[in-house]
Amino acid sequence: MKPTKYSQVSIQSLLKRIDPREVFRVFGVDDGHINETEDAYRTNCPFHPDSSNYSLVTEKDTTSTYCLDLGCRASRLNEGGGNILEFYAMAKSIPYDEALEEWAERANFALEPKSEDDIEAERDISYFKYIEIGRFVQEEDEKGKPQSKPAHLVVEGEEAFGRGIVIPVTQLPAITKQYSSDLYRSVFTYELTDKKAIQQERVRNALFLLGNYYIVFEAQTSAEIVHAINQAIEVVERLNKDFDIPFEAISIYYSHRLIEVEIDYPVFGITPRVDLARVFAEMTRMLTARDADESEPSSAGDFSQVDMDVYTYDFLTPVPGTRISASGKETYKIRLPYNLFKKTSYQRLHELSRRKPDLGERGMVDQVYKAGRRLYERAVRAVEGEGQEDTHETIATLFYRDTEAPSLLTTADQLAKTLLKRLFSENRLILRTPSEHLNRALGGGFYPGNLYMIAGFPGSGTTTFSIWLLTKIAETHDIPCVYVSLQLGIEELFKRALAMLGDIDLAEISQKRLEPSQLYSDSKFHRQTFAAYEKFQEIMQKVTMIEGTKVANVDHLRKLTSELKRQTAEANGSSNVFMIIDSLQLLLAQMKAAREVDETFDLDMLTSILKSMARELDITIYATSEYYTEHNCFSSGIDPTNSDLKHLHQSTQFADTVAIFANQDIHLNNLIDFYRSTLAGTQNEERADRIVKQLQKAEDEMRKSKDALRKRSIFSVLDIIKNRGGLTSKVLFIYHRSTASFEPVTYGDPADVI
Repeated sequence: MKPTKYSQVSIQSLLKRIDPREVFRVFGVDDGHINETEDAYRTNCPFHPDSSNYSLVTEKDTTSTYCLDLGCRASRLNEGGGNILEFYAMAKSIPYDEALEEWAERANFALEPKSEDDIEAERDISYFKYIEIGRFVQEEDEKGKPQSKPAHLVVEGEEAFGRGIVIPVTQLPAITKQYSSDLYRSVFTYELTDKKAIQQERVRNALFLLGNYYIVFEAQTSAEIVHAINQAIEVVERLNKDFDIPFEAISIYYSHRLIEVEIDYPVFGITPRVDLARVFAEMTRMLTARDADESEPSSAGDFSQVDMDVYTYDFLTPVPGTRISASGKETYKIRLPYNLFKKTSYQRLHELSRRKPDLGERGMVDQVYKAGRRLYERAVRAVEGEGQEDTHETIATLFYRDTEAPSLLTTADQLAKTLLKRLFSENRLILRTPSEHLNRALGGGFYPGNLYMIAGFPGSGTTTFSIWLLTKIAETHDIPCVYVSLQLGIEELFKRALAMLGDIDLAEISQKRLEPSQLYSDSKFHRQTFAAYEKFQEIMQKVTMIEGTKVANVDHLRKLTSELKRQTAEANGSSNVFMIIDSLQLLLAQMKAAREVDETFDLDMLTSILKSMARELDITIYATSEYYTEHNCFSSGIDPTNSDLKHLHQSTQFADTVAIFANQDIHLNNLIDFYRSTLAGTQNEERADRIVKQLQKAEDEMRKSKDALRKRSIFSVLDIIKNRGGLTSKVLFIYHRSTASFEPVTYGDPADVI
């Protein structure tokens, strides 16, 4: 249920004015039947007559409202989970816009209509409440230029040196009491809660940002500071005169050799975007008449001290009111309203910064100003229009063309340009995995155009490993994925994915299935399950799941993958698709059962077709295969007495990489013996000692780990026995069997991996 007439900014402003308890009262709930906790309100759901069952939850920070009973219409599995007014509209059976209008009238609030070219919010603004904090001591070098040195920071047991801790914005005042000096915060707010997740989203170009628009002026001398003050005044006057931005929406921050102009994001109608930092930079170029490809301003205005390097998601700025270590003197970052800043001399600013004036809270201006909105939209259009569409030249255009020409030969000079573009193309994504050891062995990760095969004894965990790998690839890369499931049904796959994403014991999920009511009566299990469920939904937006007989035709997979590849190339320029087939023997059996192929068609022929498809479509294909001999990893080549291993090599000759997945229980004797025997008497013998010590350390940590005992963890080895694009190596993982998840284990230096 989404709005059709009103801007997201004004809807969020309205929600801030509404007390959820007032909404409950409309449904006849008195205060005695409302249970208030630190972070939520709970009461009985209007869809359930039992008033003793407080299954309806409204979260305080987001107003997200849902019923804990999965069968209820208001549960997050059905129509619940929206904000409090979305729930109200659903319960009253009225349109969402009507509910907005009714409560806007109650709150005496004017909703702002969306303009015809309004940019839709890509994320719910209310979830953007996290910032990154850090500590940096300001010192000066021999030339008097300030330098930042990282300092120690600890927040609720989380430790960082310099930067790297993410907290809710509301927690910042408490941190400033603990660290009154050298404390910094990010300019933007995030919907993510930890630094690692933020970095991963940034790498995927999927990090949504929200924040006030800002311009930073940098100065090194007193004369430059005076000049920066004049530049800041001119920019603010332009914003007010040309774009109707009210002075009360503008704050000026002054700190040691920096002046920051900050404008409330609602006045521009800003909504979360992955490219918001670039949009802000473009707005600054427009305001200062600075060309995008010039480091200096044009002659239209002298804004030589605008710092364009600050337009990045990880730019940190001192927290207002905190002390800054600089030149051996105590200075503070101060905030002034524009009218006061304009009247204040540099000497007075410097004096104020030495004695920490009171920095009271200032309410944010909620109204959207049309002229300001147009400036923002112009910047968005400029950023979105950058660059030209890539031609996505592929080998397929040269070798897999459908033509009746008498000659299909392609000369080396024809290939050279295409090969060079492909080799260094940012759009042909190499898919990195969570294991740095595996990435090194594969030459960086999974390559487009390649076929990878993982063989394992039935029950060894190849399917679970494939599901884990699928979630990691889908989570970290902005490409479509296809999972062809012949081993397990979709429900079992979903169950394992929930366990994996929520760190939930599979046995506990099975137990709760016997008593479904426990899903919402056990609050901890409910929270874990729904957190995993929501993460599953987010990740699986990129995944196409195919089960059973639908895949008995390779042509179907080819057409599906071609369409997905086309769609993602148009959407974001990426041109890879990651396909997992589990397993090849079952695919072959179904193809024969459907009479797509005759009885002479074998695994060797199937891998040949899949390899051709990977190369023709320029996609990555990963397939599993049954291997019916227990594998102990104590081998550096083909054992001539092992007929299964010889058959595996013969039947997978078209694959680029072949690996065997084998479990090692909680001991690594086989792996240790392999390195000792293989490297003994060679120039690499000393490497064996290093590797063995680290393997023994991993063994010891596993034996002592209570978490490993709880999760029934064992060691698993991905033994790469053939690799055209990299190394043959033995990649180590911890297999947490009870939660269907894997944890990479790094041993040895990169040079030690063989």
